[in-house]
Amino acid sequence: KKKDFRELINPGLQIAGILLIVCCSIDTYLWRYTIWPEAKVFYFNTWMNKSNEWGRMPFLWYCMIFTTITFFKFYIPFFCSLLSVLYGCFLFTSLYPCCYLCLFISLLLSRSLSLIPCLRYFYSALPRVMLLGLPLAVAGILTERRVFNVTLPAIIFVALYSLLPHKEVRFILYVVPLLNIAAAFFMKKLWDKGILFRCAILGMLLANLLGCSVFLSASYHNYPGGSAMAAVHKYADCDQNTTVYIGNYAAQNGASRFGEECEAVFERRWNYIKTENLTISTIRGFDLLLVEPKEVTHYNPTHTLEEKFYGFSRIRLKPTPPFILTEKKEVLYLLRSKSMKKKIHIINS
Repeated sequence: KKKDFRELINPGLQIAGILLIVCCSIDTYLWRYTIWPEAKVFYFNTWMNKSNEWGRMPFLWYCMIFTTITFFKFYIPFFCSLLSVLYGCFLFTSLYPCCYLCLFISLLLSRSLSLIPCLRYFYSALPRVMLLGLPLAVAGILTERRVFNVTLPAIIFVALYSLLPHKEVRFILYVVPLLNIAAAFFMKKLWDKGILFRCAILGMLLANLLGCSVFLSASYHNYPGGSAMAAVHKYADCDQNTTVYIGNYAAQNGASRFGEECEAVFERRWNYIKTENLTISTIRGFDLLLVEPKEVTHYNPTHTLEEKFYGFSRIRLKPTPPFILTEKKEVLYLLRSKSMKKKIHIINS
């Protein structure tokens, strides 16, 4: 049943109002001052266009195909070639031969695109999120107008967000359910073609599951700042005046305000400092430091190394099980002031 767009405006506004009240109430409670985070972020990133201060990506970053990860440099061209064969077989029985011919050519070209050096250093958003579901979604959009109408808002959404210099995968996650509809539609068409296509679909689903497992392992090790933030609280009691310096890398990789255990309970006896561009002499005055390994030498005279934290480095292929390994590297050090050690020793004695 079709509904006129005007019929959806009133319930849409009602639901939006309720959700806005709930979200603002929760965020105001958590941040301890009245705030509408989405509006604040929109004003900073879009209206003032200052998102590029957090990094810039090319316009087509959301839709680029190849990554710098070894796994994708080898396997994406392979799967594209496999899909090209499947689509080529399907081409002869399709009612839309021109669409499939274009898709077939584009997939063949994707094999050669991986050889272009300038593209090897860029990584994608949609291909990483949807993996082998993306070419299926593209095929579904090209072959069915109803599917195109459903996914058109998602396409426009990604295009508009591509105009902003700063790009992150989380900005466009909302389009994935709509694109999955397109992928599911075309998958059903392939499924009805026979056993060969059914085996191919099951293989693609298994490959997607494997890819998601690899990404899950990488993500698990990708926020060492959170582990470091939890560790700093072992070195002093919350009722003890303590200063913690959180470096840039730690702040970007998990060391958020939600990990500040002592500040909320003991009225700022702990001070967590994230100020950038502080001088080395100023940072040496803090009790606990979360810094990168390359910065440690600056603080050897005043601090000692207490813990090391590891983060995701790369994915490595092996000829033997488990075939795919997630490698880690040292990314964060926790340093404690030498004077703080003496102070704690005196208190405990």
